[in-house]
Amino acid sequence: VTGRYSRSVNTEAPGVRGVGFRDTCQDMIAIAYRKPAWAAETLRYLLSQQYADGHTAHLSYREEWYPPVGGKPKSDNHLWPALVAYAIAAETGDLAFLDTPAPFLRDDGTPGAAASLWRHLMAAVDFAESHRGAHGLLLTLGGDWNDIIGRFSERGRGETVFASQQYVYTLRLLIELADAAGKRGDAARMRVCLAEQEAALLACAWDGGWWRRGFDDDGVPVGSSRARFGRIFLNPQSWAVISGVGDRGRLVRAMDAAHAHLQTPVGLKLMAPGFAGWNLEPGKTPVGYGAGCGENGAIFCHANPWAVMAEAILGRGDRAWQLFTQLIPA
Repeated sequence: VTGRYSRSVNTEAPGVRGVGFRDTCQDMIAIAYRKPAWAAETLRYLLSQQYADGHTAHLSYREEWYPPVGGKPKSDNHLWPALVAYAIAAETGDLAFLDTPAPFLRDDGTPGAAASLWRHLMAAVDFAESHRGAHGLLLTLGGDWNDIIGRFSERGRGETVFASQQYVYTLRLLIELADAAGKRGDAARMRVCLAEQEAALLACAWDGGWWRRGFDDDGVPVGSSRARFGRIFLNPQSWAVISGVGDRGRLVRAMDAAHAHLQTPVGLKLMAPGFAGWNLEPGKTPVGYGAGCGENGAIFCHANPWAVMAEAILGRGDRAWQLFTQLIPA
């Protein structure tokens, strides 16, 4: 239902979202195991909303409705199509669809030169590699799934641990696809990218009790025990486990910290403590949400299943079931 009806343009609704790029990718990851042809068709459309440098429109619209809207690139949008491609290949065993063409998007919103879906996925790797910061992590750019993260990178130098963890996971899937498809050169290159990104995360992302959320423009850690607000964020704890970055001791400690600091009777909060005001730090723009609201510390259904997955990967089934039934008590 979400894949079919939620990603639509409704002229009656102010602030219309349209076809959110990463949202639709995530819909299609689930669809791939049921209707892989639908997922493949949608993946081709989504990749037609990717620019030649590898970044994608954040809100993509079908041509007959509205022209595409690019805006400031997000740090994770371009990573999600690889997960859809992997889901399709895992279900069907068909790697030939990776050679089907899709156009890149021109700056004026019109279709440009066509390339294979695989070339589109490699363009995403190109973009990630060309947008790494001082610590070797992916630049935050316009944000990475949490609306308040962009405020830490207004000058373009902030870095994101969460998207870097997603990048590691994406590279693992792409390497597996490349090996299966006989794309040895691409596989070899991505193994180097993977080793560098893992090393960067291990060198700077651990805060002593949990994984940091990133770094701001000045290199100050975000999501650190030393911070007044936003000391711990949920997503980098679960995605450390999902991406497989860090030894088991750290991964367990991080998930335990998420339970200790973010647990409520109805699910885990996105982060805590919430930022309490708009202008608490010189030069920072407003957060946009009150403390405990929206992405400034609310309980997001979307983030909790990632924590369920992480606990399942760690083999802690009772904890995974606890999180699931807290969120969906029925």
